Amino acid sequence: MANVRLDELRKHYKRGSEIIRALDGVTLDIEKGEFLAVVGRSGSGKTTMLDLIGLLLRPTSGRLIIDDVDTTKLGDRDLAHMRAQKIGFVFQEYNLLPGLNVVENVMLPLRYSKSGTGGRERALELLARVDLSDRIKHRPSELSGGQQQRVAI
Repeated sequence: MANVRLDELRKHYKRGSEIIRALDGVTLDIEKGEFLAVVGRSGSGKTTMLDLIGLLLRPTSGRLIIDDVDTTKLGDRDLAHMRAQKIGFVFQEYNLLPGLNVVENVMLPLRYSKSGTGGRERALELLARVDLSDRIKHRPSELSGGQQQRVAI
């Protein structure tokens, strides 16, 4: 878990001559261990804000600070490293690869982890922790929604 600070964070897009202000000057502190619910009407910038915090987008202006590191000053390589070490998502859609079985889906992000290994043993250990040891050879389409969510986590 990390401390996250948004300081006058903005994300604007150009559509022709029009400027779309997806996020416009948000300031927010999220302390380590704190839970936050982001709610609002469609188009209010919720996903844009989460994509910025997840380091999937770069802001137009402002600062995004994660554990005392101003991410707006980082290059692509450092952003990828920080994303791998500090950021985690639980997607509404599970984003599992349909051509891979359960254990292969778990091994894939392990390759990008701190250890840099996608070891089968580690994947099996993680699947046991979420009670899916009996489903390791199944494809995502052969799992319930709850099982797919546990694989994604």
